Amino acid sequence: MLSVYIFLVIAIALIWIFIKIRHVKHRSYAIFIILILLFFLVTGTKVVNDNKIDVSTFKGFLNAGKMYFVWLFQLGGNAKALVGSAINMNWGNVTG
Repeated sequence: MLSVYIFLVIAIALIWIFIKIRHVKHRSYAIFIILILLFFLVTGTKVVNDNKIDVSTFKGFLNAGKMYFVWLFQLGGNAKALVGSAINMNWGNVTG
């Protein structure tokens, strides 16, 4: 898991250098990339810890990847169900 944190620190450092070198219009793009990396790090760590997966082996790493994508697709399915339920609700004026 330490290698993930090292990768994240290096990625943030490179993006920070990119921000300093480039113009202001690139800052929002770099911030978006940082947020995506943080999302993957936090959610990946949650999935690995909740399922007690050993990522020190290659087989465990592949298993963690499979579990993460299953979790990610379930998240999308839950969002679809939530939006579908919200659309089907009666949002008109209710007097009572």
